Amino acid sequence: MLLSQPNVILGIVALLLSRQVLQKASTLVTDANALLRQRARLDALFFHGKVLMPALTNEQSSLWSLMMPARRADWVKPVLQEYTGYIDGPVFFSWQETAVLNAASLRVEAGGKAYLLKLFAANRNAAAIHESTLMLEGIAELPAFPLLGVTKVGELQCLIYERPSDAGVEIKNLVPVVGKLNAKLMSIRPPERLQMLYKRSHPMLWQRLDMQVFNSLEVAVNGNDDQNIFEQLLAAYPRLVSRLRELPLCIHVPDIQPADLYQHPDGKAYFLNWTRWALEPLGAGWLVFGYWFNELAAVFENAKAVAPELREYPLEQVELAALCFALDQHCQRRQYRQALTLAPKILERLEALENRSAKTEIEA
Repeated sequence: MLLSQPNVILGIVALLLSRQVLQKASTLVTDANALLRQRARLDALFFHGKVLMPALTNEQSSLWSLMMPARRADWVKPVLQEYTGYIDGPVFFSWQETAVLNAASLRVEAGGKAYLLKLFAANRNAAAIHESTLMLEGIAELPAFPLLGVTKVGELQCLIYERPSDAGVEIKNLVPVVGKLNAKLMSIRPPERLQMLYKRSHPMLWQRLDMQVFNSLEVAVNGNDDQNIFEQLLAAYPRLVSRLRELPLCIHVPDIQPADLYQHPDGKAYFLNWTRWALEPLGAGWLVFGYWFNELAAVFENAKAVAPELREYPLEQVELAALCFALDQHCQRRQYRQALTLAPKILERLEALENRSAKTEIEA
């Protein structure tokens, strides 16, 4: 077409074919890019010698590259100089196990003091901000290391804590340690500003347990006995919500693992992982099966010894919050049968509370 004068039909056909070629070339580039991103899966599918291994994202690879021994001093020294009294000198590192996904921690010793540095992958920025929000409140009674500062290492969030220089004692039995820590959390009154901030972005337990959640339990009803319990639970809903709203809010740390704890040789213990802290009614979050549930009474007694204002709340009301929290968790996981099995215990605690209130009114 460029060097001659083709007839009209030939020119139209040539233009249409050229357009098709350009479109196919664009599709080829897009498909090749998509296949390249799926290279690991394709290798595992077509080549028996290849194993499917998840590829690290850029954020994850940068986090773990910064944690390599050869690179630690490059970013740790400037952080220490900014937030501690460290100026110069040798720095000693040791790895700190953590149960936080896509986050890493280092124990650092410099200038005669010890620190804990937490570095979060870019996709875990929200977790770092959530933890620092609580730490920056400066709650003296909180079983946590003092937070010295929050900064960024490149695009990654970094939290700097001061820690005891002593090595932690191995925790062989979680129950007593967690019990003491939870008793301490029960006795702490979160600042009003923190409560207001939390309530604006998180539904409370009595809001999560709405009538729609209670009605969904009907799918697990088997027989007349279950139907009777289900109907009693629906009828008790307004009174139940009222009792939950009466309880003070406490800081709750869920899913505690050994890597989340540090115990000093003198017996004092600390939580290391605050990325999932929440504010829940007093007692909510406590495990409601077997030995753990039986321990709630003793833990609550210890909390009342530290915070006498808790004595106005009966144990049945605290147990009610623990049971309702467990019911909410089961419903979120669609474990409706397990949720329904908690209903008799919930109704039992609610009835005990109402009898106690009626007796108090008669005596008054």
